[in-house]
Amino acid sequence: MSDKQSTLVRFLEYAADSPNWNGSALVGGNVGGDPEDKGYIVNMKKRGWIVTEPDYDNPRNVWMHFTEEGRKVAAENGIEIQANIF
Repeated sequence: MSDKQSTLVRFLEYAADSPNWNGSALVGGNVGGDPEDKGYIVNMKKRGWIVTEPDYDNPRNVWMHFTEEGRKVAAENGIEIQANIF
């Protein structure tokens, strides 16, 4: 599987998990957290699919928010993200 395909697969896993976190995704929550995850997240950011934000109540946690482009990619793959657009 190519790097681009692997990033898309991980992105879609996070997108599918987003309803469990009110439309965003907790990095390493139900998805990811493995060493490769950092590279996938960097690639998702470069493609403009996501932005990340630290959890100010618990700085060890990072939230993934989906951009308009990210929501479009998710929708093209059958996943509708219900959340604010970043």
